[in-house]
Amino acid sequence: MLAGIALPAHADVGVPMLAVMWPPAWLLLLAIVPAEGYFARRILSLDWRSALGLSLRANLVSTLVGIPLTWFVLLLVEFGTGYAVYLLKVDEASVPSAVQRAVAITVLAPWLGPGDGLSAWIVPAAAAYLCIPFFFASVLIENRVALRRLGPLETPRVRKWSWYANGFSYSIIFACLVAWAIGSALSKHGAS
Repeated sequence: MLAGIALPAHADVGVPMLAVMWPPAWLLLLAIVPAEGYFARRILSLDWRSALGLSLRANLVSTLVGIPLTWFVLLLVEFGTGYAVYLLKVDEASVPSAVQRAVAITVLAPWLGPGDGLSAWIVPAAAAYLCIPFFFASVLIENRVALRRLGPLETPRVRKWSWYANGFSYSIIFACLVAWAIGSALSKHGAS
């Protein structure tokens, strides 16, 4: 009887960016491990086997722990900000749409809100933004992993390695995501 009056269900809960970014992060390790291994070889004076082993171990830990943990912390910030916006009744103020979009890309990047009108450029732009905190988490985690393996006497060189190697990797990923976001935004405007 109830089946005859059931309303259609809607399952659009938005886009949890962890689901978008984490699977490709695992695939990117195929390029990141040798690239960061090169930096380990140069900066830490390791042989190739040791450099690749260190890079693999450090990147596995930062991908397994760092990305989801950082995403979760940012999600808590997003929920807290959303609650503050609700309490302060910011939606009743006349906030320019450009400001709203800037906030949506930064504060709301961990979990993009639902909507069929989600612009094609927002997902790669949010992913690019999330690369910034993921970069810092990776530097911290990979530094710790390397220090556990090489010892505290190597602290300055390990610190240099984690900054340089991750700076190289994340700058390429960031640039590709920004190019994708810009290309998506321009192709939408060009088609109009």
